Amino acid sequence: MSNASISDAEWRTNKFYAIPKSIPEISKLLKSISFAEKVNIHLSTSGMKMTVEEAKCLQVVVFLNKELFQVYHLQDDEELAMKVSLKEMLDCLKRMTPDGSRHFSRTLDTTPGAKLYFVVENDETIFKMLLLEDSVETFFRIRVEEYDELIEFELEPVVIKIMMKSQEVWEYFKILEDVSPDIIGLAVMPNESLVISANCTEGSVELVLPKTADVIETFECSQPLKTTYKLSSIKHAIKIMVLSSKCALKQDPRGILCFCFLIEGEIDSFVEYYCIPQVTDSDQFL
Repeated sequence: MSNASISDAEWRTNKFYAIPKSIPEISKLLKSISFAEKVNIHLSTSGMKMTVEEAKCLQVVVFLNKELFQVYHLQDDEELAMKVSLKEMLDCLKRMTPDGSRHFSRTLDTTPGAKLYFVVENDETIFKMLLLEDSVETFFRIRVEEYDELIEFELEPVVIKIMMKSQEVWEYFKILEDVSPDIIGLAVMPNESLVISANCTEGSVELVLPKTADVIETFECSQPLKTTYKLSSIKHAIKIMVLSSKCALKQDPRGILCFCFLIEGEIDSFVEYYCIPQVTDSDQFL
């Protein structure tokens, strides 16, 4: 961390810089992937795509649309890809905002010219976060690493798509999580219901959600499907449900599962969560 003075002209010499409109909104989106140590960032003219993976079985994608930023500058519209420490990014935000995001929002609203910058310098070795307030610039520098070779999760074709209210469906998944099962089961029947189940040492729990249930807004199923997933693959999705207002559950015939979460804000954003079913060899699903 350091204090310095940099002119606006100097900012424009960087490979990338952006100024978020709302730090609470950005923080909320980053919180959805806070379980990961590092994050892959792909910068394009449309926004920042942030991806985390876990053991070739789980992938979460957060897209920060350029509309979430007051200023979004990518030198020569040249796309950039890098990996940085997500833990350090979140720690930087906390250190900049000792009273949390509410404090930071108040600072931005009441202090003329107060801004937060994301910056990638020309040598692409540093991802910089800068708080500019009362002509004082406070820097945090995060070392850039090589972008990972990420898995391409594709649902081919989508045979199940169920749109649900996040808060209500979270309550159902939380009931199952609280019995500490190793495995979560999903069963969907055309024109009937979604069944969520769990087995544990004390017994089993089964929750049946008919297609007419209040929690379900739309129900599309072109073929019956029964799949099981490790709780470790689902538990992060359960936490993201709390942050979202709606979620779509999608599956393909292989049982690859995608939750698409709607995170409401000044500009609505989406988080996509992919995981594979319980199998011995995960490569057959990739």
